[in-house]
Amino acid sequence: MSNTETTALRDEALRKIGRNIVNFQKMERALKVLIVRSDIRGHASELAEVHRRKAQDVDRKPMGRLVDEFMRAVYAKDPPRNEETSDLSEAWISFSFNIETDKETIHLLKRALSLLVAERNALIHKMLGNFDGESEEGCRNLISLLDGQQDRLKPHYDSVTRMLGDLEAAQREMLKQMEALLLTGSRDA
Repeated sequence: MSNTETTALRDEALRKIGRNIVNFQKMERALKVLIVRSDIRGHASELAEVHRRKAQDVDRKPMGRLVDEFMRAVYAKDPPRNEETSDLSEAWISFSFNIETDKETIHLLKRALSLLVAERNALIHKMLGNFDGESEEGCRNLISLLDGQQDRLKPHYDSVTRMLGDLEAAQREMLKQMEALLLTGSRDA
């Protein structure tokens, strides 16, 4: 194989490494947003700070912990907790986003996401250290591994981004309903 062909194969492998790393990062970011936004509650004046603290906490977690938290937050088996407040001087707001499904589906999803975390960790921490960009076979093998990894990641990423879109749509609708309620209330006063 010529040097030009080896260089082209190496460049293709490097491009696919970048693609997979970027896509894992996008998946991680989507999980973080879903976790933070899926359960928000507090007095109206505190919601921004509640959101900030929750986002700060979630931002420091590795992907494996994010998957665990995502599964607990979005696929919770128990209904959202109803907190009562004795301070009635301002509005208490609570919003939660949950998906109900059977235990087997939850188990399979958790397992699939855990395998993706293992693949992500292998890509970042192990796979690239032994990559020989001067070897045609090494480049082809890595390209094949990366394409398979992308094929396994994509359906889960697509699912999580659809959930994120659904969550954002629900929050927009909630805001619209609250604005309508406030307008109606101000006309009645």
